[in-house]
Amino acid sequence: MSWKQVWTVMGWEIRKNLRSPGFMLMTFVIPLLMLAAGALPFLTGQGNGSTWDPLTIAVMDKTEGSQFASQFTDATVNDILFVMHDGSEEDLKAAVSDERYDGGLILQESVLEGSNPTVVLLDMSLQNQIVSRTSSFIDGMVMNAKLNQLDLTSDEKGNLMQPVMLSFVPAVEGDPVDEPQEGASSLVDAVLPMILGVLLMVSLLMLGQVLMYGVIKEKKNRIVEVLLSSLTATELLTGKLLSFGLLSMIQIAIWVSTGLFAVNRFFDVELSFNESAGKYVPMFLYFVLGYLLISSLFAAMGAMMKDAESGSQVQGLIVLIPMMPILLATPIIMAPDAMWVRIFSFIPIFTPGTMLLRIGMTDIPSWEMAATLGVLAISVIWFNRIAARIFAGSILQFDTAASLKQIMSMVRRG
Repeated sequence: MSWKQVWTVMGWEIRKNLRSPGFMLMTFVIPLLMLAAGALPFLTGQGNGSTWDPLTIAVMDKTEGSQFASQFTDATVNDILFVMHDGSEEDLKAAVSDERYDGGLILQESVLEGSNPTVVLLDMSLQNQIVSRTSSFIDGMVMNAKLNQLDLTSDEKGNLMQPVMLSFVPAVEGDPVDEPQEGASSLVDAVLPMILGVLLMVSLLMLGQVLMYGVIKEKKNRIVEVLLSSLTATELLTGKLLSFGLLSMIQIAIWVSTGLFAVNRFFDVELSFNESAGKYVPMFLYFVLGYLLISSLFAAMGAMMKDAESGSQVQGLIVLIPMMPILLATPIIMAPDAMWVRIFSFIPIFTPGTMLLRIGMTDIPSWEMAATLGVLAISVIWFNRIAARIFAGSILQFDTAASLKQIMSMVRRG
């Protein structure tokens, strides 16, 4: 095999697809949807405090001794200014109706016994926004007042408010015990592998179609006869796989970068990549090997098909089988170390999706990660050799689709 010919095919395929409106549309439509999804809460006034409109809410404290008045006086929370109101409830409602205040908050005398504060609004569409902007502030204030009634010290209050954490010990002495992780892994460590698994399938669904239908079109128009006059079928297949792999990486890099930007810009999420950087190399390997494994099936199927209509019938099956881990994502995430999940991890067609889901949810032993990568790498070599034989034997059959007997003959051919 001449790598010079392979690079030539790669350059030709990349230039052709970069000029394709369909490829460019899908590459940039998904990032635009991500940005729109992130910006929508801000455009509707439901984002974080930095984009909410300033509001003024008058507070009427009817509790004994007006014990909350000092905490509400001229306090600003999420761009909401609280001011104290000294009149009656009717005066407060009138002031809100006259738009002197955006709302009124009435703390009933029995608020420490479980009654809910009352909020007076003229614009009732602000209900959800008021809840999201004030609930944590008011909850903390009322909870602290309830604890003060019990005459507790600050240490006792902190102990009462402290969440329960589980401690794990080995049943057999001497077994290693992992140190507890604060909040498990970071959001990026947990979610990024799952996102890559989903993006792998989305990219394969789109670029795999382009690859398969491109082969069918070249076969039907007999362009392949001209191509095979100057290079071998294996060189043609390898160039196509590598070019679409590179395009897939570019596409997904744009998607992931846009998604991380949207999360960092529009949501109060701290992005940290330092806690488990050792996970990212296996993630990349599972991603690349999974692409090479599944895309070779698309190319082989395209060579076997007579036309696009017959190709569409098998396309769904090719995509559905490797997507099984994504369809079973919930039970895999709930029990990432279950026996059936571990068995799934060693079935090559399911390995990429299953392992990408597991990496973010649990600490996988090094031997298991190395073993699944080894099985996947061997399978990629074997699948690509089989695909190359089918591709070479089927690509020049213009009038008929390859039969099962012919396919088995191609697979056995040395």
